[in-house]
Formats: sequence, C-alpha cells, structure tokens
Amino acid sequence: MTPTPYAIAVREQVHELLQQVRGVLAPSRDLALATLERTFTLRWHDALVALSGPALLTAVLREAPGVRLRFIAESSMDTPELRRGEVDLAANADRPTAPPPPRSMPSG
Repeated sequence: MTPTPYAIAVREQVHELLQQVRGVLAPSRDLALATLERTFTLRWHDALVALSGPALLTAVLREAPGVRLRFIAESSMDTPELRRGEVDLAANADRPTAPPPPRSMPSG
C-alpha cells in the first residue's frame, strides 16, 4: 500500500490522537493473556478470514490458550450486534467512507 498525500499530511495528528486513545482505553490492570478465558466474536468478511484467520488463530493459541475466536459472516446490511456487544470486532469489505482530501488550489 502507498499512503495518499492526505494520509501523509495528517500522519502526525493521527499518531497523536492514537496515543491519546491508547491512554484512555488502557486497562486499569495488567492483563494476563496466558490465563484469560474468553470467547471473542468476530464478524469478518470471508476473504479476511481466509487470509488472516489462520495466523490470528495460531497467535491466539500461543499467547492466550484459553481464548476462543468465533468468526461469523459479514452481513450485507447494518446490524446492531456490534453496538449491543454481541460482536467484539467487525471488519468488512466495504471501502472506507472518509471524506476526500482537500484539493490544493492551482497556483498561477
């Protein structure tokens, strides 16, 4: 992938925002992955499961053997499961809907 000029222009701002988000979302206690027992539900596009699923499963088994991943199919319509907490992570094949970068004015 090659970043767009807009991505390059906002890189520092995005980095700073992500650092702030990490600080806000950081757990208040250390998480012991080796003893964590939980099932995470992932709503992923089939191609993403095929490409990344095996490596993710291998890493989870190695780092957090008590964690199970449940993959469910991507829906073609907006579903409330993510908002209700029934799905922990959703990834689909739609293009991002970010606004286009501002156009520079021609000089002259």
